Amino acid sequence: MHIALRMNLYRAATLTVPVGLVQAAEDLGYHSVWSAEAYGADALSPLAYLAGFTRRIKLGTAIAQLAARPPATLAMHALTIDALAGGGRVIIGVGVSGPQIVEGWYGQPWGWQLLPGWPLLMVERE
Repeated sequence: MHIALRMNLYRAATLTVPVGLVQAAEDLGYHSVWSAEAYGADALSPLAYLAGFTRRIKLGTAIAQLAARPPATLAMHALTIDALAGGGRVIIGVGVSGPQIVEGWYGQPWGWQLLPGWPLLMVERE
């Protein structure tokens, strides 16, 4: 079992990444810190920001929505953050969200995301 920290970044008008809290969690031996996509903010940018302030804690998305970007773009973004973080620290959780977000926010038909996700999983595994 691993102990993790979930950031709740998206409930205010401004986005403040809790760097001190994440550093304390890292010092206490927490396995990972997780960021989500919500209310127009992406899950990856806070992790890129934290990469510069941390050394060991894993940086994860819970979840990155497949409708938000092509699979190769998500893989490229994740690999760039992992390189900035020193390697071996990024964990990408992906999901399809719901029809209200996919159709309403991204303007795409609901359901297509299930198939294109497979290339993403293969790209990130290699």
